[in-house]
Amino acid sequence: MNGYIYTKKHQITQDVIEFYDLITFELLQETITVFTPKLDPTYLPQDATIIDFAFTLNPTLAKQMFGAKINGIEKPLTTKVSHLDIVELLVKDQATYTMNDWINFANSSKAQFEINKELA
Repeated sequence: MNGYIYTKKHQITQDVIEFYDLITFELLQETITVFTPKLDPTYLPQDATIIDFAFTLNPTLAKQMFGAKINGIEKPLTTKVSHLDIVELLVKDQATYTMNDWINFANSSKAQFEINKELA
């Protein structure tokens, strides 16, 4: 092993303290349940945004989204989701949106990891 901490097949960090902080943060947060339009549940940390929802649901689709609806109403991607919301992602066939500022609105380690991977 080369000093990286892995989850599944993805590198998270080389820094043990940073890894500990990420895991502790995720474990100690309250969890909310947000649904897809097909009513499939997704579990997110409190204060998660549409960006967090998208990357938790499907990182490939998240990179293709240009908008979203919460409970049928179009909202900015930076909008926080609430417990029991139904979120629909609006996507195009190819990645169309720059993710440079998404990292500032990502509150889950999954979204942060995926965005950082794209920006690297």
